[in-house]
Amino acid sequence: MNRQLIIATALRSLHNHKARSILTTLGIIIGVMSIICVMSIGEGAKYKINSEIQKLGCNFIVVLSTPQKKLNTRNTGANATLRKRDTQAIIQECDKIEYLSPGLIVPAKIKHGTINWNTSIGGVNEHYLAIRDWKLTAGRFFGEEDLRAHAKVAVLGSIPAKELFAEGVDPIGKKIRIKKVPFIVIGLLDELGKQPDGTDPNDIILAPVSTVITKLRKGIERYNAIIMTATSKEV
Repeated sequence: MNRQLIIATALRSLHNHKARSILTTLGIIIGVMSIICVMSIGEGAKYKINSEIQKLGCNFIVVLSTPQKKLNTRNTGANATLRKRDTQAIIQECDKIEYLSPGLIVPAKIKHGTINWNTSIGGVNEHYLAIRDWKLTAGRFFGEEDLRAHAKVAVLGSIPAKELFAEGVDPIGKKIRIKKVPFIVIGLLDELGKQPDGTDPNDIILAPVSTVITKLRKGIERYNAIIMTATSKEV
């Protein structure tokens, strides 16, 4: 049977069974579209997950003193069990660490003028923004000198900045009180999206960890976490 005869027979069969031909074609179209949709959803979910991981950093490492669920509770002081010697041990034993910062969370009431706001104070060192790849929208971040001097300076997340200061007011250089201790605002953090667990990283104020320990924790030098980055994601 030659090719022309095969084609003619096929066309005649399709013409004689129009309904069945249409239904068969429709079934094929729906099947192909379903496969494409499933693959697209899978690729979209993969892209979303990778994007969330990229926000943290491919080489981002966190050592927690307690499970994350307990770390989110208000009684964070009791959950802070890591010490300075732990950070020193990591630095000495791990030669593939690029940046490292202790992390201490202290819930506190913040006040500016007559406005109050309850938030979390994050005690970190000068490397924290580099570790998190977090940018500033204004001002500066505290440095090594601020850590040594136990400087009472603060960098505001977007939520405390909006809650404490009226629209159009520049918070840089303004005084706020954290647990009645005066701090000077030196920087504003860029706004981030919510984390994979649903928490909002923008409701925070960052301050030198040395200052948080001496002024807000009565000298108790214990950390909730140690945050670091490896020199590469292959490490």
